[in-house]
Amino acid sequence: MGHEHAHSHSKKRLLFAFCITVAVFFAEVFFGFFVSKSLSLASDGIHMLSHIFVFGCVYFALGDPRAEVRATVATGVILIAMSLFILSCALYRLHEFEEVQSIWMLTVASIGLLANLAQIYILYPTDRKNISLRGFFYHILSDTGISVAVVCGGLVLYFTGWSHVDTILTFLIFPLIFWGGVSLIRNARKVAKE
Repeated sequence: MGHEHAHSHSKKRLLFAFCITVAVFFAEVFFGFFVSKSLSLASDGIHMLSHIFVFGCVYFALGDPRAEVRATVATGVILIAMSLFILSCALYRLHEFEEVQSIWMLTVASIGLLANLAQIYILYPTDRKNISLRGFFYHILSDTGISVAVVCGGLVLYFTGWSHVDTILTFLIFPLIFWGGVSLIRNARKVAKE
């Protein structure tokens, strides 16, 4: 009974974190691509999209060890795919330069950072032994690091006007997401063998 109650409590926390994720996803992708022209901000938003897919995997996997392993692998695959997309966008930006609007970039990135911190606060008390919940939690942590980088990039852009910082940040974001995905898949394989 207590085990089922813990799963129910975890699912409620996941739902709350999911609502925050959806809101930030739309804000960062819209303002990243169409308003600020910030590729690093849009990349953070695209990474948020992976949270949405991962949420579904984790939410329905709770309580099923096999499903939890599959959800963790799915999380890793999504991260790797998104990182390759981000890399292709950054390479394209090298040839097609666009001026980035620092105020919008900084404002929306700051909101994204606050949202990530809120999600960490919401999810931290959840079951630390659950592999899929742990994977989702570390997924949020990695995105928080990216949000910090984007906010710093926005500050550099605002005070110096150096738009290339946005593309450089995107190249730096790529390996963080890519290796995060690889790490999750490796961990899931270890758990599956146990």
